[in-house]
Amino acid sequence: PLSRSINAALERVASLGTYLVLSQSETDAQSFLESRVIPPARLRVIGNGVDLARFDPARIPPKARAATRRALGIGDDEVVAIFSGRLVREKGVEEVCQAAVRLQGKVRVVFAGRDDAERRDPPDPGLIEAAKRAGALFLGHRTDMPELYGAADVVGLASWREGMPRCLIEGATMAKPLLASNIRGCRDIVRDGVTGLLFPVRDVDALSAALQRLAGDEALRTRLGSAAREDARGRFDIHAVVARVVRAYDDLLLRRGIS
Repeated sequence: PLSRSINAALERVASLGTYLVLSQSETDAQSFLESRVIPPARLRVIGNGVDLARFDPARIPPKARAATRRALGIGDDEVVAIFSGRLVREKGVEEVCQAAVRLQGKVRVVFAGRDDAERRDPPDPGLIEAAKRAGALFLGHRTDMPELYGAADVVGLASWREGMPRCLIEGATMAKPLLASNIRGCRDIVRDGVTGLLFPVRDVDALSAALQRLAGDEALRTRLGSAAREDARGRFDIHAVVARVVRAYDDLLLRRGIS
């Protein structure tokens, strides 16, 4: 598309005189190379990560999980899918709301994220209210995400566009099965059928079907969640990410003759 060509041209101009570009994802790095934004020698993939000690399922024993669910008014036998992010249309909030209505009684949808008063793409208030009537919870900004993930059964993201979404990384480290739109960024985290399920972006039918599949199959959730945690331990440790950044700058300084 024309807009993509223009963006690539602007990025090439911006990269002139740049000695090093750090990319969080392999997909973005490949896009830079294909668009000839930056030569390979100046590009490093560093990844993204979280504190695996903080986002550790072992820190949320069954009693803590049950207590969080009770505080939210969620029953012990309900399947909970948590979607974290700003309440804007491009985060797929409307599609998730529609899925919540369709799956009322099968899945309890929980939103965690600020309601940005200055947002330019607010979700349809009617869909929000319909989701609330179907039992969906809108928790606003939260600082207890490990506890919320621990209380959930599925961690989802229905965004239209993303960089390297931390909510999916956090969900993976908490050993939760992931559910995400099949877009760049999400694909760099979710291994379809291994650590979670991907669905076509903006497709309410596919989102609902995938969510219902996870809700109805505890063994599948356990398998995907265990694989997600193991995958996260190898790819999303923030200490490893920091070490890669330090090495990238050390190498740059060495090439520039600075020590």
